[in-house]
Amino acid sequence: MVQLNTRTEPFDDERAREAIYYATDFEAINEGLFNGEGDMSESFTASGGLFHHAEVPGYREHDVERAAELVEEIGGLEVELSTTDLSTARQVTTALQTQWQEAGIDVTINSAGLGDIITNFVGGEWESVLQTAARGTLPPASA
Repeated sequence: MVQLNTRTEPFDDERAREAIYYATDFEAINEGLFNGEGDMSESFTASGGLFHHAEVPGYREHDVERAAELVEEIGGLEVELSTTDLSTARQVTTALQTQWQEAGIDVTINSAGLGDIITNFVGGEWESVLQTAARGTLPPASA
């Protein structure tokens, strides 16, 4: 999941967010990096999530030409994509960078330790973040 910070530039402009959606080919990433074994989701949560919907009516499909049109319309798009400094995360961000660049989006990758990513995220000092999660990483609520 890629989260976009809509409270700040460039993603306070809906067209920038749409350009990212159109420029991203999730199926290609799933096939290329995960041998097609990932469960695709058009909603915020994965298949085990409470509010999961595999398909969402009107969900934007991969369309590099439309993404490029939007990038041109807004006068260019420069994005910093942050993620944790883990091998899989770096592979996914590199794939996203490649796809987004095909639409004319200038992408800088920021791979950092989890603590730095969390600090920037909580402080609102981020543009886009590749979110990763795993079960059992947080202590129980009673701890």
